[in-house]
Amino acid sequence: MGIDREKSKLQTYVSYAVGFNLDSSLVQKAKDFESEFNNLIQEDLTLDEFKTKYLDFKQRHDEFVKEFEMAMGDNLLVKPIDESFKPIQAESKNKETYKDRDSPILSKLFES
Repeated sequence: MGIDREKSKLQTYVSYAVGFNLDSSLVQKAKDFESEFNNLIQEDLTLDEFKTKYLDFKQRHDEFVKEFEMAMGDNLLVKPIDESFKPIQAESKNKETYKDRDSPILSKLFES
């Protein structure tokens, strides 16, 4: 998952927490995770340092997501889709095609 997508997800947690008037501690946690992620990305770290810090962040964030989902309850907009995809089958009653070249207005456009 890309950095921009991660940032977007973190911003979504903040906006949902505020928009659905969740507990202020949950709103603050969402804001803190967003800020921590931005700082982590901007820090000048070795690969091992980044890996250690990111894995710690990820573990704490996963716990937060579970807490967030519980708080959102039925308001959570991201729900698994139970039904399999069913394409819409439609057939046009009009079987005629456009006759562009027969129109005098369009024929003038095609000449130029």
